[in-house]
Amino acid sequence: MIALARKYRPRRFADLLVQDHVAAALKGAVAKGRVGHGYLLTGPRGVGKTTAARILAMALNCERRDVASPTGEPCGECPTCDRIWSGGANLDVVEIDAASNRSVDDARELRERAMYASSQEGGYKVYIVDEAHMLTREAWNALLKILEEPPSHVKFIFATTEIRKVPVTVLSRCQRFDLRRVDADVLVKHLQGIAGTEKISVEPEALALIARAAEGSVRDSLSLFDQGIARAGEAHVDDLHAPHVQPIERHQQP
Repeated sequence: MIALARKYRPRRFADLLVQDHVAAALKGAVAKGRVGHGYLLTGPRGVGKTTAARILAMALNCERRDVASPTGEPCGECPTCDRIWSGGANLDVVEIDAASNRSVDDARELRERAMYASSQEGGYKVYIVDEAHMLTREAWNALLKILEEPPSHVKFIFATTEIRKVPVTVLSRCQRFDLRRVDADVLVKHLQGIAGTEKISVEPEALALIARAAEGSVRDSLSLFDQGIARAGEAHVDDLHAPHVQPIERHQQP
């Protein structure tokens, strides 16, 4: 069974919850052919940073981009879009977890790989660096030159929950977008829609409890909903009660 957080991950900018300011800016940039070379997406966990990065990568490399709507949205259905959306193997879109690839050698390797042209005509090499605040200062320094004078076919998208740890020299070279926490009432409506699609009967009080426990995170709300369904004993339940839901354990940030 596919986890709800993955199954209902947005494939289009329009599907990002409450991040209209980010969606409008990125769609407009794609539609007008004015996509920047570097973006920095910051905000709490689970609000759509990596998802927005993948959608932008899809829009830039969509196989139907020449015939798609002029709004800048990807089709979300072609093989290239599907591989990018799922995080699968793709020569032109590379996702890097900076928590485990944070050294200066990793940054130098990324810089060298970025010099190669896209595998498809008119496409872009897109590097999505998640948990970017985990990169060492030496790694950031190794990336500064290519961020300042990048090849025209290369785009960098950095995602972070801790913007204060990103060097000012990098901030000045990227377009920054702050993603917001999702209000509880919006999360409840989102969960109600998914419950309807999945044919799950659930008490409104349970969804309200899940939304509060998620603290603005779409991903956490779906993970909690999955937990509640599992504790109810089966995927299609007649009654999911609020006491079944346990909040995700959180750790204090230093």
